[in-house]
Amino acid sequence: MKPSKSSLGFTLLEILVAMPIAFMLIWAVISLGTDMARKTGLFGDEMLLRNNFNATMDFLMAEVQSTAALVPSEKLIIAGTTEYPGLIGIDNITNSVIAPPECLTASDADGEKFSIVRHTSISRQHAAERVLRSWNELNIGDSTKRLRLSHHLNSTGSPQYPFQVEGTTVKLVPEIYLIDADLVAYRRYRPTNLTQHKNTNLDPYDDLPKTDASGNPKSFEYTEVDLLMPQDYYKNNHTTSNLNFITGSIAYVANTKRICVNPAKKLVEINEVTGNVKELLDPTPYKFEISRFQVTYYSSSTSSPIDRAAFSAYPTDLIQQRCLNFLNFRMDLTSKVNPAMTLTYERLALIRNFNNRRSAQCL
Repeated sequence: MKPSKSSLGFTLLEILVAMPIAFMLIWAVISLGTDMARKTGLFGDEMLLRNNFNATMDFLMAEVQSTAALVPSEKLIIAGTTEYPGLIGIDNITNSVIAPPECLTASDADGEKFSIVRHTSISRQHAAERVLRSWNELNIGDSTKRLRLSHHLNSTGSPQYPFQVEGTTVKLVPEIYLIDADLVAYRRYRPTNLTQHKNTNLDPYDDLPKTDASGNPKSFEYTEVDLLMPQDYYKNNHTTSNLNFITGSIAYVANTKRICVNPAKKLVEINEVTGNVKELLDPTPYKFEISRFQVTYYSSSTSSPIDRAAFSAYPTDLIQQRCLNFLNFRMDLTSKVNPAMTLTYERLALIRNFNNRRSAQCL
């Protein structure tokens, strides 16, 4: 019996034609699977990066909202073609200013690429102390006229109070932030190791011995703080002025920090007093790098972050009539795997205490 044509199988010509087609289909399936796996991983990295960015911005918002007013305002920018005073201790360094080696700076057609934010913030972990005797900034360097502050007794070792006594040594805080009782001045200073804890029968207000109703000597405890002037961005001391802080003025623990992108393309916070560096965001594990960290300052007479038409970028000639009350943080993250791919994240912050030139129309 002669076999039918359908049972003879493939001819050599048919196999030669089918093999390239089969290889192409297999290659397409493998490529599609590889591409899907790559994209799935990339989307996963993007989600993790977004979560990290949001967590970082939450931290920065808390920092900025603790920003302290500086009156008289310090010139945080001391060089460049355009100078303007730092507004309540926060500013960005423009590209005309030489950045320190720990911070990047650059610009392109879209403006500043790497902003440097510098701010003085109050510690909310420490209780405030009171000025016990009127003190003038010109007293700096005079050992007989040191700043006298109240001292809370603290036997538990809790960091609730600014100055901790370890034997006869006073554990120093990074900076002292003074608010004059008459609200004339808001200023930061640096304590030195000459700061002393006092336990004496001399009244800190008038240096006279005092007794109780029974005639026994009274005991007074306070902290006598030796201070230095605050430093500018380049670690030069500010010039002393005739600022006077009356009895009853308030003293807080403060810290001046800068936030920037370092040469390793990580977002960091640098403590200017201690030199400590805190890493805020490192996109390297996700195969991305920071290609922009741009901070824009806006003045607006409205509290709505939606009504962008009401915003004016600072600096502006109308700053006395407007409120500098918005900060916009923009971060671009470029993929190391696909340099053509860039993720852009933004966060707009309403800062209600952000302008020391507050007008009647401000919040």
